[in-house]
Amino acid sequence: MTPDAIRGEVQLLVEGNDERNFFAAFTEHLQLPNVEIQAFGGKDRLREFLETLAGATDFKQVKRIGIVRDADASADAAFRSVQTSLRNANAGIRSSGAEFPVPDRPEQLVGEQPALSVMVLPGDGQAGMLETCCAGPSPATTWIAASTGSSNAPRSREPTFDGPTRLVRERIWRRRRTRTCRWGWRRRGTDGT
Repeated sequence: MTPDAIRGEVQLLVEGNDERNFFAAFTEHLQLPNVEIQAFGGKDRLREFLETLAGATDFKQVKRIGIVRDADASADAAFRSVQTSLRNANAGIRSSGAEFPVPDRPEQLVGEQPALSVMVLPGDGQAGMLETCCAGPSPATTWIAASTGSSNAPRSREPTFDGPTRLVRERIWRRRRTRTCRWGWRRRGTDGT
């Protein structure tokens, strides 16, 4: 897939349309501004997507990048695959002056403008995917909550959740912990905007 025109200073890169739809609904629910979710078209297309993204005219406005990838059979192999894609993309874009930081471990925020972090779902080194998070308890729910600032969800009444992602959204709402996520997202209304 080719990246969309850059509209947000925070880019969340996900494998496919299912993940894009999930995170689009999730960030909308949390009223997170300046987060643009882009699907890179599958694990084998991440390098090419990153090279094209770095070549975009508005790439210099990007402050943070989050990459979400399914662990599938091995979380370690999935993370190494993302590292390889980042390194190979860097080799392809050196002449442009852009460079993606490469984290040493999942969930580590590295670099500046853009800072970058990688989440391998369902988290905590487990095999699985986004759907695994929706099927039951998962370490990824805490990371997702921290990374999206869901601690700012209204506390006055408990919301009701429906649909296939009900379990994960309910757990995230209950596990809210921080006002600002590791990617610097803030929920509208917490900083005077």
